[in-house]
Amino acid sequence: MAWADDLQAYRDDTVLSLEVKATPIFDQQGNVVYAVATLQDISDRKRQQLEQQTIDNMRLAETQQYRQVVQIQKDFILHSSAAATITFANDALCEALGQPPDQVVEAAGGSAWSALTEFSRDRAVQILPKQFLPVLDNTVAALRDNA
Repeated sequence: MAWADDLQAYRDDTVLSLEVKATPIFDQQGNVVYAVATLQDISDRKRQQLEQQTIDNMRLAETQQYRQVVQIQKDFILHSSAAATITFANDALCEALGQPPDQVVEAAGGSAWSALTEFSRDRAVQILPKQFLPVLDNTVAALRDNA
């Protein structure tokens, strides 16, 4: 069987996207005598795919723009999943922790706070205002309990 889904037909001012499926019919010597083909109008599917691609491209552009804005911030910014896995840490946070981004942002399923080694906590104590330390310790303890 052969098929194609990139054919177009024109009717009045409308362009139809067509999917064609064809099966060759052979004679006793193995020669193609004719083919049986079906045509299906897939214009709606193609339009939906184009709309979805446009939406995906817009989301990607928005995400990239957001990350660029976040990366230039001097404040610490991180995102974590519901499972307490760090999914993003901006450059300011990575620099403050003294760790490269790939060690702060762990592989899926990893514990978010294994990135906070004792060195990292000591470094956090040096750079964070004192009123944030109880919050840091409580957050780390809660996340370790849930890991």
